[in-house]
Amino acid sequence: MATLTFTGTGGVWEGSAGAADVVINQDPCLIFDGDNDVVIDAGGQETLWQDSFSVSLWYRANAHAEHRIGFAKGASWDDYILIRIYVNGNVNGEYKSDGNGAETVTTSGPMDAPIVIGKWTHIAMTAEEGELDGLKLYINGVLADDADTTGITFANADISGDIRIGDMDASYKMDGSVMDVRFYDDILTGPEVQTLASKINIDSALGPGAANLQAWWKLNGAEVGSDAESGSGYIADSSRAQPSTTNLATLTNFTGTYWDYDAFSVNVQDTATTTGTTTVTQGKLEGLSLSSVDFDGTADYITCGDTADYTDAITVSCWAKIDDITPDRRPDTDRLETSGHRHATECRLGAVTNRNRTGDRLGSCRAE
Repeated sequence: MATLTFTGTGGVWEGSAGAADVVINQDPCLIFDGDNDVVIDAGGQETLWQDSFSVSLWYRANAHAEHRIGFAKGASWDDYILIRIYVNGNVNGEYKSDGNGAETVTTSGPMDAPIVIGKWTHIAMTAEEGELDGLKLYINGVLADDADTTGITFANADISGDIRIGDMDASYKMDGSVMDVRFYDDILTGPEVQTLASKINIDSALGPGAANLQAWWKLNGAEVGSDAESGSGYIADSSRAQPSTTNLATLTNFTGTYWDYDAFSVNVQDTATTTGTTTVTQGKLEGLSLSSVDFDGTADYITCGDTADYTDAITVSCWAKIDDITPDRRPDTDRLETSGHRHATECRLGAVTNRNRTGDRLGSCRAE
């Protein structure tokens, strides 16, 4: 018997699966507790930061607090690369070489405070020497800010420290989750960033491709041992053929249950059926698209209560699927005139509200 398995970081089940067994087996994500959890690549990427480079990752906040997602610094704060989150939900990307640096931040327009607790956000940063817009920060595939790099000599960067995901210099610990961390020794284009922002852990052959991919930690529950073989406590660099101990990252200070196995879900849409067995191994099976009210066109209605004061202009908004349309029906105008009420047009889809001449609301909102 065939088996239909939903893997990865989400999906949609629509229609009949026939007689196939259906398995929901979604990826987990790593939980950083905001205390001392950190993923460390002791090998570092010192030469990567001495020329054009790009960073891409997915981030989910568990709390609004200032912390550093990572990544690396030298012996002092004269040399570092950093992405951090502020307590107000803004994102900050920085690069400094030999004391000269550039900084980007989401502080204005539609990109103000893009980080929402519990919501996954894609963050990318690209760095190119000698350009007025040499340092660029992208949020969910959209350019959010850029900064001048004309006064920075990338080759002078002494960023020799470990790559750290979850903090920076053992401070400002991250309370949240990170997945799909990638480093490129190339400048990603806008369309390439958009591809990476379309799906967590998207295939490395898509978008920018794998030619310039220098490191990739999926952080999707796949642990290995210190030899990159079967085991736990380490995360392999998925940009390389495995097993490989190159860029082998260490899960440091993680204790107890540190993988969130319900981070992602498969959504049942419209009619989804199978005569086989449905098994949820990891993740969730949800019907987020299934709830709606069916009005039969006779006397069905919803009473919303008398809680609002509609003494000014109002706007009514909804999503609707129309089964049938009939001509509008208007109440008796003589009765309305003598009672002193103004009445909205009544139809199969609409809002019906009674008011007196002073604008006071006398009836309830009703949809038919």
